Amino acid sequence: MPLELVQPPTARLVRDAGQIVAVNADNDNGRWGMELLQVVMQNILSVVLESFSRALIISLLMRL
Repeated sequence: MPLELVQPPTARLVRDAGQIVAVNADNDNGRWGMELLQVVMQNILSVVLESFSRALIISLLMRL
């Protein structure tokens, strides 16, 4: 199925048979979604790193 490029005034969407397959982050919703995704990924990474560092510290203290 060919892709149809739709360019409304506030967003650029690529549609495939009526379903949105890609959203350009030039619009506010796309930018907000990308920023939210970055914050979520940073939070997940910080929790994983904090858990790993705690486990490492406990492991090192147990060897003393």
